[in-house]
Amino acid sequence: VLLFVNRRGYARIVCCFKCSYIFTCSNCSVHLTYHKTKNILLCHYCSHKSHYDGKCRKCGDNQLTLMGIGAEKVEEEINNIIPKAKTLLITSDSLATTKKETDYLHQIYNREVNVIIGTQILAKGLNFPYLQLVVIVDSFMYYSSDLRGVERAYQLFHQVMGRAGRTLTRGMIILQTNDRQNPLLNSIIYQDHNKFYQLEL
Repeated sequence: VLLFVNRRGYARIVCCFKCSYIFTCSNCSVHLTYHKTKNILLCHYCSHKSHYDGKCRKCGDNQLTLMGIGAEKVEEEINNIIPKAKTLLITSDSLATTKKETDYLHQIYNREVNVIIGTQILAKGLNFPYLQLVVIVDSFMYYSSDLRGVERAYQLFHQVMGRAGRTLTRGMIILQTNDRQNPLLNSIIYQDHNKFYQLEL
């Protein structure tokens, strides 16, 4: 199984419950992402990072709310729900060296893991012979206000879905959404490329 979550880290936003302060980068003012494995707040734009001490920078309170789903959070949830699952988290953070990448691929090809959680780094160029199911977690998160945001989401979904059922058996795709009537998702589900082109044009 591949759980696709195109968001690194554990939580996309850290917010103070008491004063509503949101942790932002001191360099570029974008939201800092909480990375639980390293216990840091990281800016995904300029790579600025700082230690996470669990206290609000503004009022000093320790009632912080972690908002948004990241790949680390999904892995944690899977391990809580299915303790016997053999999970493997693959993001650009975890693939720091070529040796790491080789080790991960070795584990997958030798069926040492049965649940892969990964980001866009897994979307294309890889062949997992035994992969039967791809789950795109929270598909709504891939839309953006960018002019070509929907088109990019369409391309990305097709690339990720192409990982399943490439060799031995027919694959299955699950798209998690809170909008079942979404035109983009329906054009993907029914493989209606012309409908998507018409919507975009």
